Amino acid sequence: MWDYDDKTMPADVQARVASLGGPFAALLHIWPETKDAAHVIRPSSSDGITAPNQAELKSAGLHGFFLVQDVAQSRAILDTLQARARAGQRPAARLCR
Repeated sequence: MWDYDDKTMPADVQARVASLGGPFAALLHIWPETKDAAHVIRPSSSDGITAPNQAELKSAGLHGFFLVQDVAQSRAILDTLQARARAGQRPAARLCR
């Protein structure tokens, strides 16, 4: 699962994500191998929530689910993505384990 949430993201990282074309494009920047992989991306579960007498909650958050060929490699995939996200000019990413 990929969880994108910019609520607490530093402004310079938000700008970098925007410069790469948005959250999914930024993810592809660090994980180009998944470009043609089966995946589902949906708005955060908090997006569109309403309460009586309150404005609708709008979120920039996204949740992504990616099919990997060998689930036993999940830890290695996450370690690789974290290393790529921390390297050079790549945007920061928080990856779920």
